[in-house]
Amino acid sequence: MPIFKIIVLLFVLIISIKCTKEEITTREYPRLKTSSISKVSGNSYFNAEFIHKGDFVIMEHGFVFGEKKNPTTEFDNILKSDGNIQGDTFSIEIPTELRTGVGYHVRAYIITNNYKVYGTNINFINP
Repeated sequence: MPIFKIIVLLFVLIISIKCTKEEITTREYPRLKTSSISKVSGNSYFNAEFIHKGDFVIMEHGFVFGEKKNPTTEFDNILKSDGNIQGDTFSIEIPTELRTGVGYHVRAYIITNNYKVYGTNINFINP
């Protein structure tokens, strides 16, 4: 008899557990990815692409870089361009004054009226 009571109790507990359906929410802010560095005619470029651009007006875009991981516009070096981006990608030439053989981190960023969004962090060694 005690096993029967345990089974009934477990059954009641299982039935009484309430399942809730998770809602999928959309991210309304733009998202971007920092792409690999490219070399064209001897010059190197930081590159970025949008994962989701939406219809946000982009007031500023560019790249932040420094020797620490996840650089930010507040504390690290900035290469910026003003104005809206027409396509799904953008690039900016890497400054030549970077120290040779030093490891750096870079992230793309955009600023809209409502958001500041950073791309993924990538690291590179300046050749």
